[in-house]
Amino acid sequence: MTTLCQLATKLPGLIGALLDSESKLKRGRFREETLTDTFTASLAAFAGPNLVIEYPPEAKTGGDLDLDFWHIESGEWLGLRIQAKRLNEKWDGGKLVPL
Repeated sequence: MTTLCQLATKLPGLIGALLDSESKLKRGRFREETLTDTFTASLAAFAGPNLVIEYPPEAKTGGDLDLDFWHIESGEWLGLRIQAKRLNEKWDGGKLVPL
């Protein structure tokens, strides 16, 4: 089992390796959504029947993927928002998105 902390530590390296493999493409490039779609497809393939997949309205939330974990018996909830961004050395300041 992998914890969220372990995932947060490992995920940047895995994503970097995927983006580096883009150099093998003769044309085109991976879009930011490529990573979101790959992650979502992995969840869909391995999750149980209680999984519900719904992409958030990105223009409103700034998120590509919201993950909501609910513990039914206790009512505890944990929400994670994932935003895929391709970074480079030139940053224009970006855009603030209200939470």
